[in-house]
Amino acid sequence: MGLSPGVVTEAIDYVQNKLRIKIDKVLVVTTAAGYNDYFNVLSGYVAKEMNTNIEPELLPKEDIKNYHDQLDMMEKMRDAILRSEPNKNNVIVNIAGGRKTMLANLLILSYMFNVDYAIHALSDTAEKIWREISEEVKNKNYDELN
Repeated sequence: MGLSPGVVTEAIDYVQNKLRIKIDKVLVVTTAAGYNDYFNVLSGYVAKEMNTNIEPELLPKEDIKNYHDQLDMMEKMRDAILRSEPNKNNVIVNIAGGRKTMLANLLILSYMFNVDYAIHALSDTAEKIWREISEEVKNKNYDELN
């Protein structure tokens, strides 16, 4: 997810409305910074407005700062894909959000574990709106917002 939770909601919308695939669960791979700042508002919105279950796959570090952090993140991404059981279920990976190295590793893992779709869902409108409201929603629950 990085620090842009809008990439998660855009992907959910795309998968449900354009690909016409029902989503049972969303796993969000993020650092501690992304989780602490935005996961509460994201999970509340996704549950109430998109009727979808969402779970964090948390790397307990503020950011990816070195090679070892990158390997730890890659392990978290691998575990999320494997927990989704790509041989039994349709698994869709969204490679938007986060650092470029995260996206590259996630795409490689998607090919390695034969996921059904690797998408990059992004909306210029959503990104503009997100830049305008990101500080207002930081560290808040969805229920606290107007």
